[in-house]
Amino acid sequence: MIVRLSGLPSVRNIAKMMFGTGLAQIVTFLATPLLARLYGPDSFGQQSALLSIVGPMAALTTMAYPVAIVIARTDRDAAAFARLALLGSIAFSILGTALLFVEDMWLMRKLGLAELQALVLLIPALVILTTMNMSAGYMFVRGEQFGVYARAQVVASGVGTAAKLALGFLAPGTLSLIAGNALSYLVAPITLMRTTRRSGQATRLTVGELKNVVWSYRDFPLLRAPQNFISAVSQAVPVIALTSSFGPAAAGHYAVALSLTGAPVMLLGNAVQSVLYPKLTQAAQDGDNTSRLLLRSTLVLLALGAAFFVPIAAFGPWFFALLLGPEWTEAGVYAALLVPVLWTGLANRPAVALIPAINLQGGLLIYEILGTAAKIAAVYVGLWVIGSARWTVGLFSAAGAVAYVLLVLWVYLSNCAIERKSK
Repeated sequence: MIVRLSGLPSVRNIAKMMFGTGLAQIVTFLATPLLARLYGPDSFGQQSALLSIVGPMAALTTMAYPVAIVIARTDRDAAAFARLALLGSIAFSILGTALLFVEDMWLMRKLGLAELQALVLLIPALVILTTMNMSAGYMFVRGEQFGVYARAQVVASGVGTAAKLALGFLAPGTLSLIAGNALSYLVAPITLMRTTRRSGQATRLTVGELKNVVWSYRDFPLLRAPQNFISAVSQAVPVIALTSSFGPAAAGHYAVALSLTGAPVMLLGNAVQSVLYPKLTQAAQDGDNTSRLLLRSTLVLLALGAAFFVPIAAFGPWFFALLLGPEWTEAGVYAALLVPVLWTGLANRPAVALIPAINLQGGLLIYEILGTAAKIAAVYVGLWVIGSARWTVGLFSAAGAVAYVLLVLWVYLSNCAIERKSK
């Protein structure tokens, strides 16, 4: 089906991305039982809580420029996007972290994250590394260097996992987990720099060129960046809520459940979205029928997801207890509860990839605001009305699943309307 829709080259590219991402996920999966026993739920929870601050901050400070790399009109524009994202992450992450120190870290204490105060100074470095990693990944996709990118993902997973294991035996704790992540973020940027230098494609940009790119692509910082920020906040809400109300162990169970159960979303979803993003953009620009590709790709992902998510929904607690040990049974419960949001999150990847191509970014911002409000409301009911961590995760998952289904319907119907007008 996908072959008929997008052609053999696209299938090869998806296969390359899936192979690289798959190997990376296998490395992580195989190491997780040992990591879970070395570190425990508290360390995973504190790491997850810190990264739930880094994620929204990175989404905002990069101004969505990494995403724009793929659809930049010229290679110089793409290089400018990478440069602007890095400059923004350096300047604004330092400013944002400084604001966390206001009133003796009032905000951290208000969010119930007082235990993370000693780690706050790591935030700017993690934001900058996250930005470099994202920009490098999109550069590989733009250049259709899917094989190189796939190898970089495998190396990154291996480096990060090896570091966590080594540090776990020497000094297990939150800082060791974060150090492993930081090292893994460096692999793609270093690979890109080596590739660029060998090919002689290093780009020097003037201030004037950067200004022109900022103005020409102003929709990204004005519309896409707030959307990315709100989306990152919606993902951070359950982690911060569980940490503040039930302690870091609850957040640790949630983080590990999300990591293992979300593997197919990372494996297949990112591979498909990375390849379909430029293909859908080109198809939309050429006036081809993208609605059929969107619908069939979505249905294929739903069918593929069933093979993994149905067993997790049925046997999650038993599987996690067997794999990670009895203390992680609760993570298996969370994994089963997360199935609706992860399954629909996998299926909505083609719709997300099509949004920039048909200029729906303004509507996407409104969608993210409403969707995030629904997720926050669900978490509020779970925490303050029912007072249960399981209900909090379950209601969050249900709200997210409904939001993702509505997103697919909105993009599909909007695209059909655009195609009808163009005929």
